[in-house]
Amino acid sequence: RQPKWFQREIKVSCGGRRSCYLATQDIISKLQSEIRRVKSGVLCLFLLDSNASLTVNENADPTVRTDMDGAMKRMAEKGAKSWSKGEGDPLAFRSALFGRSLTLPINNGYPSFGTWQGIYLCSWDPSSTNRTLIATCVELSSRVQNITISPAKRGVHPITADVTKAFLSEKKNKKRKTEKEGGGIPAMLYVMIQHTSASMGLSGVYHSSLDKALDLVVPETWNNEFFVHTYEGPDDMPGHV
Repeated sequence: RQPKWFQREIKVSCGGRRSCYLATQDIISKLQSEIRRVKSGVLCLFLLDSNASLTVNENADPTVRTDMDGAMKRMAEKGAKSWSKGEGDPLAFRSALFGRSLTLPINNGYPSFGTWQGIYLCSWDPSSTNRTLIATCVELSSRVQNITISPAKRGVHPITADVTKAFLSEKKNKKRKTEKEGGGIPAMLYVMIQHTSASMGLSGVYHSSLDKALDLVVPETWNNEFFVHTYEGPDDMPGHV
């Protein structure tokens, strides 16, 4: 069957100040009449403004958002100075680091956030008070599977095998069906990490050098210099960033 979908343009106010604004309710409430009917699907949010970003992070302690803004300020200024002989735009660097789009899994009419997760609308230009987003939601016939991965230590860990194992039985069933029908079934595997001080990406190399590189980008010395959210340990707030 053809998937059901909708697309809407919405506006979100960020108060006219530079900040990481917790925008979960503002965004979802404007889309609730549509997504509440979606049993399983994906919601894509695309930000039309070039001097703002979208990301998912902690929704509980507000100091995470102020620390995030401080971290972005330092990273962007350093990047701008090293680009085009100091002629770079710090606002452009901030937007590029976080990105302007976000994809969320929808389960039973609501995004499948982790316990402490929410949507950050990061407004890097205080002169802009309203942000425009294009929201596209596609309802899919899908299987939702939760898996738990427990790394023995901090660092970079391959999880391909864990994800594949979770869907192995589904994959075998699909294979039998396609062999019987004589064709392939296009599909998408979407994976979201429900933890705020960890991240996920695609890479061909799993090596300790990547963890060391991230330590240079977001050093733990920032805990002593300006981070406020430090009570969960020295690696927690750098992990959020």
